[in-house]
Amino acid sequence: MAAPTPTSSTTDTTTLLAPPSSTASSSSLPGQQPPTATPTSASATSPSSSETVSTSTPTPGSLSASSPITSVTPSSISLNSSSTIASSTASSTATNQTSLPQPLPNNVSRGALAGAIVGCIIGTAALTILGAFLFFRRRRKGARAGRSEHFSEEKPSQHPSLHLGASASSLHTPHPADDETVRARILTLFDHASLHVDNYYSSAAASNLHDPATSLASYESPYLPSPIATLLAKPGRNRAVLTHILVRELLQQITPGPGKGGLLPACYASCPQVVNQTPETDQVLFKWRMLTAYLYQRQQAARDVDEHAISSLAELFVDAFTGYANPAHTRAERLQHLRSVASAAAELGRWLFAQPCAFEFVWGYPGRQGMVITPRVVKVCDEQGRRLAVPQVMAEGTSL
Repeated sequence: MAAPTPTSSTTDTTTLLAPPSSTASSSSLPGQQPPTATPTSASATSPSSSETVSTSTPTPGSLSASSPITSVTPSSISLNSSSTIASSTASSTATNQTSLPQPLPNNVSRGALAGAIVGCIIGTAALTILGAFLFFRRRRKGARAGRSEHFSEEKPSQHPSLHLGASASSLHTPHPADDETVRARILTLFDHASLHVDNYYSSAAASNLHDPATSLASYESPYLPSPIATLLAKPGRNRAVLTHILVRELLQQITPGPGKGGLLPACYASCPQVVNQTPETDQVLFKWRMLTAYLYQRQQAARDVDEHAISSLAELFVDAFTGYANPAHTRAERLQHLRSVASAAAELGRWLFAQPCAFEFVWGYPGRQGMVITPRVVKVCDEQGRRLAVPQVMAEGTSL
C-alpha cells in the first residue's frame, strides 16, 4: 500500500477527539512492544509543516485474520516527533476545556441562585418602603408638634367673646354701599317729605285752629327758634316749619333708641344705648348690629313693613295739621300719600341699620333766621365699626 503524501497547511484545524479504538494483539514479534492505540488529531500544525495521522482499517481481502493495524506516518519529522504530537494534543485539549462553561461552586444550581437574587430584590424594596413610611410619619409628627407649640406660645385673648363676635360678624357683614348711594337715598326721602308738604298743605295761616296746644305738643322741636304754633302763625313760614316737623318725625321713627324707632323692627329699635362711647363699645355695638340684621333678614321677608306703625304715623300728622291742609285734597288723599312716604322711610331705616357704616343726622346748624329745615347727614363709623376721627359730611342740611 502506497504511503500518503505529506501536505502543508497554513491554517489551524480544530482538534477532533475520537474514542480510542480497541486493539487486538495477533502474533507479536519477539522483543517488540505491543502497539498501543493513542487518540490523535486528524492533523497537527507546526510552524513549519503539518503532520498527517491516518488510521487504516484492514479489509477482509487484503489482510489475514490478524488484528487491525494502526499506522502513523510522519510527514517531515522523525520518530521523536511523537512527543511533539502528544504535547500539541494536550495543549489543544486544555484550551478546549478552558473554553467550556465551568460548573458552579459548591454544587449550587442556577434556580437557587436566581431565587436568591429575586429574594434580595424583594427584601430591599420592602425595607425601602418601610423606611420611607417611618420617615414621613416622623416628619408629619414633627410638623404637628411645631404647630402645637406655635399655638401654645400665642397669648390668649383678653376678650375672647369680642374675638368670637368679630369672626362671626365678619362672616355676615355685607359689602358697604358707596357714599353716593347712601347720600342719594337719604336725600330722596327728604324730597318726598318736602313734596308732600308742598302739595297737600297751604302756605296761608290756619283759619280753623282747634286746641293747638294739645295737638302740636308732641311735635315741638328744640331746633326751632319758637313754638310751632307761633311759627305757623307767621306768613310764609308754614312750608319750612311743616317740612322740618315731618322730616324730623320720620327720622326719629327710623332711628334706634328709647322712644324712637317706631318704623323699625323691634329688634332694631332696641339697640343698646351707651353714654360714654369708647372704641371698645363702638366695636361691640357694630358686631351686635351686624348680627342682629343678619338674623332678622333670614327670618323675615324682604319687605316687612309694620303697616300699623305707618298708618298711625300718617293719621297723627294729618289730624294734627288739618288746619293747615290744602282744601284741594281730601283727608284720604293726604293719608294715602303720607303712608307711601312713611313706608319709604321704614325701608330706608332698615337698610341703614344693616349697613356696616354708621350715619347720624345733625340738626344744630340753623340759618340766619334760626331755623333748620333738613339736617346734615354725616358718617361717623367706617365699614369696620371704627369711629372716624373727623365725621364725614355726606349731605349738607337746609336752613332758613
